[in-house]
Amino acid sequence: MQRFTQAGAQSAAETAARALNGPDLSAAQMINQQLHAHEQQRVLWQGEAWPGQAMQWEVRRDEREGRQQQGGREENPHEPVWRSGVRFRFPRLGALAASVTIVGEQVHIAVQSDSDGTVGTLRAWASQLQQAMEAAGAPLASLTIGGEGGVGGSDGQ
Repeated sequence: MQRFTQAGAQSAAETAARALNGPDLSAAQMINQQLHAHEQQRVLWQGEAWPGQAMQWEVRRDEREGRQQQGGREENPHEPVWRSGVRFRFPRLGALAASVTIVGEQVHIAVQSDSDGTVGTLRAWASQLQQAMEAAGAPLASLTIGGEGGVGGSDGQ
């Protein structure tokens, strides 16, 4: 009983101390950001992936509209579509953007660069990415690699 009384008194003292110090604004701000992300079904982050390397990353959820056919099969029109995209600017590779779209169990990746040399390098290593995705249990439904504004261009090679 003494332990219970001491714990209650200690808890009351902690609550009183928090009330005197005011609300935790950083926690309130984080909760507000989480609610906004949930409402918008979108998160956008801009910062440094590592020191000196700027990066922009977006993740969002879309609802499919109507029934669509892809690859000869009908898909669930209410199946969520997840989209994620990152943007980098590397000293040797130039500007690089990658988009990943997940529809059900299908994974689609599109990569674009403003450098023809980088596009060639990415295409040369495309089979490695396909094998790695397969080994991870997420085989690619499509892989597109193209130049600036040409994401709809080549399919993998």
